[in-house]
Amino acid sequence: MTDSEAFGDVGVDTFGHIAYTVKTMEIPNLKKLGMLNLRPTKDMQLAVFGAAIKDAFFVVSVKQKREFCWRFSTFSSTLEEKGEMLLERPVFSFFSKLIMPLFYDKKFLRGRWFEESSLGWTWCWRNLWMQKVKGINRDIPFPVSFRNEVSSAENLIFDPDDMNDFNAFGCYFQNFAAKIVIGKGSYIAPNVGLVTANHVLTDLEQHQPGKAPGPQIAL
Repeated sequence: MTDSEAFGDVGVDTFGHIAYTVKTMEIPNLKKLGMLNLRPTKDMQLAVFGAAIKDAFFVVSVKQKREFCWRFSTFSSTLEEKGEMLLERPVFSFFSKLIMPLFYDKKFLRGRWFEESSLGWTWCWRNLWMQKVKGINRDIPFPVSFRNEVSSAENLIFDPDDMNDFNAFGCYFQNFAAKIVIGKGSYIAPNVGLVTANHVLTDLEQHQPGKAPGPQIAL
């Protein structure tokens, strides 16, 4: 319609806008054109109703996703913050020591994060669903955040005291071609990638051997 831009509307919204709001407006030209008696057709009403329902579902969907992300983040943060407090609850540690060896290699469930703190057990419970059920880093025998990626557990050498390096976020340990040795006490920042084999420049579908230029990466 010619007047759609004046109303700031497009398509069927113009008819609905005019039909329901023009009576409160003093616009002589519209009165002369008889547009005060304008009513949207049934098809127009259905179209507007359908668009409104679609928008409503979209808004609800977005809100649900945001709420889920917020709740998951809050839950994880709460566990992090209360890790030390859980140490004062021997039942939590005792129960975790019985259950977690069923999912993780017992040799990794030791060290300062498991003996001096309960944060290690917290990582186990937090990562259990994503790691062992959803399958992200499923073959890794120690708790790894789903926000990280480890190519090979066999080629990764580290001390259990440094389990925190695998429970931050965004870290990439690409070691299928060579070993990565992490010295005790090393701290790996988030979003760090340790890569042992690059692509062949003349054929990007292939990787260079991990022993070139060196057999391993040591930190």
